[in-house]
Amino acid sequence: MKHTLLLFLLFLGIISCKSNIEEQGDIQGDDITELNKSLQLHNSRNSLDWAGTYSGLLPCEDCRGIETLIEIKEDQTYRLIQRRTTREEDGPKEESTGNFTWNEQGSTIELVQEPNMPLLKVGENYLVPLDPRGFELKAEPGNNFKLLKL
Repeated sequence: MKHTLLLFLLFLGIISCKSNIEEQGDIQGDDITELNKSLQLHNSRNSLDWAGTYSGLLPCEDCRGIETLIEIKEDQTYRLIQRRTTREEDGPKEESTGNFTWNEQGSTIELVQEPNMPLLKVGENYLVPLDPRGFELKAEPGNNFKLLKL
């Protein structure tokens, strides 16, 4: 009889521990949603001091490069100054202004009025042009194509 009572108490103890572990270990759908929201909150748009003026050389198919100066502002407008450079002579400066938009993840911007300008990935004190597939442009000797914040 003592053995039966002891086995019964041991069985109850094991069951109560198991159900307690299951309750603590369960992840509810709401918890996953909250975790996803918190991860999405941390992005370039809301975590970096991105507004400012950036300068650098962008790639060019038929010239040495495109000297680029871009000012992006808090009100989601920009001012862009570019000049094509060749070995013989530099082209005229071209200036434009307009609006930019952020992608859904808050990591890249698109200059709305500049159809030939690539998407720009926003980093800490730099902008990096992306290729049409969304990858950073491959660096060349002497140029990593980053536009650095002044």
